[in-house]
Amino acid sequence: MFMDQLASIDGSYLSTWKDVKKQNPKANFKGPTPKWFQKLEKSNIIAAETSNYRPKNEWTISWDLVHQCELYGKTIEQQNDLYDTSLTYQTHYIPVVDADTRSNLTPKKVTPTLQPCPGQCGHSVPFSSDLRPKCVIVSLTSHLIFFNVHAKKFIPNKQFLKLEKSFIFPVTPLHTLRTQAFTFSKHRLIIPNVLPSTVPILSTLDSYLNVNSEIFNNSINLNLNISSSLFINNIFVGNRDLIIELLEIAKQFLLWKNFIFYTDGSFSSLDVTSSTQTQMDFAWIETADATPNSGPPPPSYKGALSFNPSSTKAEVYALLTAIIAVPDNSELDVFTDSLNVIHTFYVVTNKLTSIRRILKCNNHLAWRLIDTLITKKSLIVRLHKVKAHSNDYWNDMADGLANAARQLAPYEINPTNLPGSLMTPIWASIAPIDRDIRKFCHNLTDAYTFDQFLGNPSLSPIFDRFPLPSIHWPLT
Repeated sequence: MFMDQLASIDGSYLSTWKDVKKQNPKANFKGPTPKWFQKLEKSNIIAAETSNYRPKNEWTISWDLVHQCELYGKTIEQQNDLYDTSLTYQTHYIPVVDADTRSNLTPKKVTPTLQPCPGQCGHSVPFSSDLRPKCVIVSLTSHLIFFNVHAKKFIPNKQFLKLEKSFIFPVTPLHTLRTQAFTFSKHRLIIPNVLPSTVPILSTLDSYLNVNSEIFNNSINLNLNISSSLFINNIFVGNRDLIIELLEIAKQFLLWKNFIFYTDGSFSSLDVTSSTQTQMDFAWIETADATPNSGPPPPSYKGALSFNPSSTKAEVYALLTAIIAVPDNSELDVFTDSLNVIHTFYVVTNKLTSIRRILKCNNHLAWRLIDTLITKKSLIVRLHKVKAHSNDYWNDMADGLANAARQLAPYEINPTNLPGSLMTPIWASIAPIDRDIRKFCHNLTDAYTFDQFLGNPSLSPIFDRFPLPSIHWPLT
């Protein structure tokens, strides 16, 4: 099934299973709610229609980064907000360390046993919807790991256990759950080594926003409206110097209505021995009032990117930042040497193109943002093809600026603030997957299968005789 078959008509929330059957009469669904849909309801991928969701017998573990310990809990209520974070309130449970009286056991051999926390543990938070639990904890739903427990009637037939009615017996050993929670917390904190080791402090950007608060509170450019989700600072995450520079250029363009942009992007292999920090860079020049080889230099902007490297992505970001910089109700003539960008632009901005097709486009995060901004800002955008490296003065200048941007620290679109997104898949907690998710997963599966093939011990005699570098895999 596809996501639009499970979501509401406006795509704002997940439909109930009853509504899903009504929305898809030809599917002829029968029987109870399937387990995969129940798991989807429990997750925070899509906010449910109701803001509060109360699952039954849902057990979770998470890692407390402050106290550096694991937190076990039984879900009381999951609070979802279409435009905010999903939170889960839980009854706090703690391990029973003396329930298993046997000694000299490995952590996995100890019978996993939990009991309700009596309170005063330092983790409890106020919760008025249910006063029965003595200790209630709250966690981000996305930070939880689910596990199963034995049924209430389950009684371990072992004489060495001191049993009480409040005891809960997880199926998985507590040592394994603790390791999973700790590993998951560390996994979320991974920072790719392609990002700069030092990032400008946040106070620099805060001071800039405070100084220009009057402009940003009442601007004719939607991207300069600080109360909008499309405010420039909300769109990007990463190099704050580039964000401030884009804000400055957008201020400069506030009284303009007609623009001519020359854009360019480039991609190169990352050389670990070089001082360059990025693989992709882009730039644009606004030439409406400029004359070649005379007068002051025209307004320009350049930036750098890191994730999912391709030359087309750099070209797309050049177009995106140009659209962000102009005020509402403007007209833009954009000259680019990328025919791929021009073709994709007219596909994405065509109102007859379905969201399903757009999500199959590479760099669809940027393309969806471009389409949204053109609509909300009432822009007229015309793209023109210019031949690359043809001694075109402005195109060559944009190309030179793009190459110079390779020394800059990168930034990316912040997918959490992208309007109209039901969900955004993230790869290894590093970066969003902004391409066809099926092809992406297919490539991962192929790589895993090939690795398993190379590690097959029954094929070792062949690989011993024919070293792997000597095999021509495309013809094999």
